[in-house]
Amino acid sequence: MEDAMKAMTIKIGAVLLGLCWPILAFAQQAGDYRSAADGNWSAAATWEVFDGNAWGAATGAPTGTEHITVTHTVTVDVPITISGYLKVEGDGEVTIGDGSLTFADGASTSMRAMGAASRRLPGKTARP
Repeated sequence: MEDAMKAMTIKIGAVLLGLCWPILAFAQQAGDYRSAADGNWSAAATWEVFDGNAWGAATGAPTGTEHITVTHTVTVDVPITISGYLKVEGDGEVTIGDGSLTFADGASTSMRAMGAASRRLPGKTARP
């Protein structure tokens, strides 16, 4: 009976770890960016950066190598190559203006639909 309890405890622990892994894998890390307001990609005021403890105003725009989350309307006005992770969620929208947006091999993207949503890449807009 004791062996059965140990086995059950191990199985439950494995299931809980499996459920928590996505949260742990994508927890904020120093250097992550998120949109703070609608604006151009190249404008520091469009972004916040995580310093390891808290989010604060960015001093520059993300280069594309970071974990980037967009929840506002961000217009790409410079050439950007995403080699890190780009997540567009909620009402976030990435619009291609005078710049370009390229995804390098190995880049990760996530677009989460909340309510009515669409994806319009040919029309120069990516929206969840």
